Amino acid sequence: MKNNLTNYAIVFGTIIALLLCACSKEDEKTPLMVYAAAGTAPAMKEIGAAFTAQTGIPVVFNFANAGFLARQICHEDKAHVFFSANEKWMDYVEQAGRIVPSSRQILLQDVMVVVVPKGKNLAVDLTKPRREQTFDGWFVIGDQTTPLGIYAKQALTQLDWWETLKAHRVEATTVTAVLNYVVLDEVDAGIVFRSVASCSADKVEIVAKMPEELHKPIRFPVAACKNSHPATQQFLRFLKSDVAGETFKNYGWTLHQ
Repeated sequence: MKNNLTNYAIVFGTIIALLLCACSKEDEKTPLMVYAAAGTAPAMKEIGAAFTAQTGIPVVFNFANAGFLARQICHEDKAHVFFSANEKWMDYVEQAGRIVPSSRQILLQDVMVVVVPKGKNLAVDLTKPRREQTFDGWFVIGDQTTPLGIYAKQALTQLDWWETLKAHRVEATTVTAVLNYVVLDEVDAGIVFRSVASCSADKVEIVAKMPEELHKPIRFPVAACKNSHPATQQFLRFLKSDVAGETFKNYGWTLHQ
């Protein structure tokens, strides 16, 4: 009888171990869902591929403007990681109880620049009021759902350009869309993050840097969502690795100190 109980225990233990192993393997096949600001796409795709190559865990990205992503996260439970282009939208999802507050950290920082189509000569002096500019063309910026648009409005308001530029201003829904307006020569100039401009250095030229004192610091926070995945923390650590750091720098980002 005692031997039978021992045998049953061994068999039961083996079954449990196999089930746990199967679940573990299944977890490894479940994609890690990363919701990331549109401007991070080139670097994050490369980093995601490196993470998968190292761990075998697939990463699926959802790239859009941070405001849209934040609202998505608050209405569904699909995201495992949120990478925002500003702190406002990270605050939004934290207040909604959708991220793990202790996991939140500033990963990157950036600056804004004025870009024009490659080969165009355009003088933009960001130290002078709009009425003193010789430039009288069309400008494109991000709309007010985008971190880029929020930062740009802060700066342009300080410069006394916001209202005077109104009749010549186009607004786009993502930083990528802003850049495309300029690349396609549909506007005369645009305001984008320097990292985004660096990805299209063969198509656009930087003609001015926005003074950083005119707007809030441009910081990109990342956090784990409440919707958990076994690899979430591993991925967040990978974003701080030398491999990820070099990739971000190659795409024009500055690592937050």
